Amino acid sequence: MAQAGDRPIGRFRSELSKPSSVRRRFAGLLLAAALAIVGASAAAQQIMFEPRLPRAPHTHIQGDPDWNTFFRADSPWQRAASHIGALILIAGYINDASDDELRAVAAGLTARGIAITVALQPVAVAPDEPCGKTEGYSDPRQVAFAAAKLKRLGIAPKYLLLDGPLWFGHYATGPMECRFSIEEAARRTAENVGFFIAQFPDLIVGDIEGTPLVLQPDWQSGYRAFKAALDAAMGRRLDSLTLDVNWRAASWPKDVTGIAAMTRSLGMRFGMIYNGDGLDDGNAGWIAHAERNYTVLETEHGLVPDIAVFSSWNKYPTHALPETSPDTMTSLINRYRLPRTRFEARREGQGWRARLVDAAGHALAGQKVTIARLGLDPDAPPPVRTVSGLVPSQATAAILGWRVNTECRCAGDNDLLLGELSFTETQSGTARHTLKLAELVGKPRADAVELTAASGLAATRLRVHPNQNFMHNSARFPVTPGARYELRAGIGARNSDGLYGNATIIWLDRDGKGLSRTNIFDNGDRTPAGEIVTDRDGGLTVPASRQPQELSFAGTAALRAALARIEPAAE
Repeated sequence: MAQAGDRPIGRFRSELSKPSSVRRRFAGLLLAAALAIVGASAAAQQIMFEPRLPRAPHTHIQGDPDWNTFFRADSPWQRAASHIGALILIAGYINDASDDELRAVAAGLTARGIAITVALQPVAVAPDEPCGKTEGYSDPRQVAFAAAKLKRLGIAPKYLLLDGPLWFGHYATGPMECRFSIEEAARRTAENVGFFIAQFPDLIVGDIEGTPLVLQPDWQSGYRAFKAALDAAMGRRLDSLTLDVNWRAASWPKDVTGIAAMTRSLGMRFGMIYNGDGLDDGNAGWIAHAERNYTVLETEHGLVPDIAVFSSWNKYPTHALPETSPDTMTSLINRYRLPRTRFEARREGQGWRARLVDAAGHALAGQKVTIARLGLDPDAPPPVRTVSGLVPSQATAAILGWRVNTECRCAGDNDLLLGELSFTETQSGTARHTLKLAELVGKPRADAVELTAASGLAATRLRVHPNQNFMHNSARFPVTPGARYELRAGIGARNSDGLYGNATIIWLDRDGKGLSRTNIFDNGDRTPAGEIVTDRDGGLTVPASRQPQELSFAGTAALRAALARIEPAAE
């Protein structure tokens, strides 16, 4: 039985679709009047930080090797510490750590003026109950032990964060999920929260939920009902809702803005977990991914959260210290706190006139701005995307397939050009197989999905709207265990969203049971289209294009990065 709080906060993406690069979907025009809001709201920030805790075998990642130096007076995160309002400790760590270690942590945080936040797997489930042996649930006895231990040591947390009580307690459909009613999920959550409130009556309680919440048809009414029931059961109001985002879903900006609007309509503070994900290929890649994510939300979409949480439950980054290294968590926090920049833009003839300014609206002259075209060139064939590896040792057969708006916890508007999906063993085997969508063109369909031949291109055009889904499989074919293979798929999107779904190979054992999948994703194409240096007024002229374009300022040592999306003049 897992201990209470024995996972880091917010790991919703572990079950989500996993594209191979960052999705680059941006919605709406960035006009000067809208962008001014970003600068005005920039001050309302609280930063929470969850370093990689040293006792975390459940995460299958290494604890931060610098943990034993974290709370020394000379530890190299002085600047970052001045930005951080609270540090997050999971309940499982509190239960495991020695009294002396917890006292040292608390003393180090107090010296830096940093409060303690406890993250809790919140839904109460006893060990003898048949469900709830997964994320989101805790044995009440373990929760009570953590609260009593902190009280005994004289360590008073300021905040309590609940990891997905509505999602895991009510909506999640895995084999070990309980699927409680909203009222029962709230009651059981309040049971575990009550152990902490009894010890710390002034505790501020916040919620964490994942963006897949918006895929539930009743998500807004469901959340409002859950909050009302939990508030009543706790005897206090939920203070905040913080989002754990599936950055690989093209719809994430729309999902976040929708949940943020609901959160603030309920009088709650709105928070974001800013991070990369498990597909980032190193410390630098994870940090760059996280930085791009907050830049997209806060400069392109003009949404600045009340709470920014920096946390990783991935392999990277491996270190939080020192803050002077560009590839650590504390350096990321320092960059986040740099002064914001933004683009202002207006149409000028068939193109655009843009201006790069700081948060106060002052021109940023002599700065390099890169331009990229978004989406597939309307006259181009789909690019071929590949993945290679070894056939699983237990696999004797496989199936090729396309998944659009299904088996991905995603839903969007797909306008795709798709070529062949092919599997080839390139070493120690000779198996090969191909799945051709062209064979479906012209055949009757009951789902209203549009399949047409792409004129002049060796590809099939597939239109799948957000309320539709598409699934197509090959016949089962034999594979060679341990052989090296290459999976190839022609995938392109006429819009900038990419594919809401994936091309996949499903590995099967000798009994025909699924072992695992290997997926290919399309996150939307970005084609470099030049660089421009801003003039003395911070301005630049952007040439006309048939495709949406992205302006990007990489930031400096003293200024944050900025992004903007501009649309074709014909739209």
